[in-house]
Amino acid sequence: MAIFHPSGKKLALILRFAEQGPVLWKDSDILFFNDFTALISANNTGFACGNTADFTTAYHGAIIKITGNNLYEQYNFDAGLLYVRGKNIYEDFDLKHIIEGIHLKYDFLSEQTIFAHLASKSMGVLWSLDVVKSFHTDVQEVKGMPVQNVVARHYTSNVRHLFWRDAFFKL
Repeated sequence: MAIFHPSGKKLALILRFAEQGPVLWKDSDILFFNDFTALISANNTGFACGNTADFTTAYHGAIIKITGNNLYEQYNFDAGLLYVRGKNIYEDFDLKHIIEGIHLKYDFLSEQTIFAHLASKSMGVLWSLDVVKSFHTDVQEVKGMPVQNVVARHYTSNVRHLFWRDAFFKL
């Protein structure tokens, strides 16, 4: 997958380093407004995977079918902010079978769905929408987003341009 799709590189990189120690992955379109360290698990043993919440459900349907894990009924996961650790994740979750099942049909939701599958078997949603905001309702607002009691915001797709607005107003 890493050879054929950029998100596969993200998956491979995170899994590789998760075997060596805990990994906190942050997409480049996340802006932090308050201290984040208290939200990171201090337990560094065994397998763990947790994601942030998303305002919508978005998964790769073929992976849902292969895993039999109907994430649509359980969680709205986002893979923009992840906590992952553990040895043999690739083998223990038979990711080779999943990746081979979608070979050459990867899309931008493939790695998110794989991490959602892993998280649903582990820590689940670690950071709710109240803590790490992910929404599209202020697409054209000029004033900065209110950040009281907000740790971070994920600026996805049609609100990505607001990253710089909030960076200049709030930092």
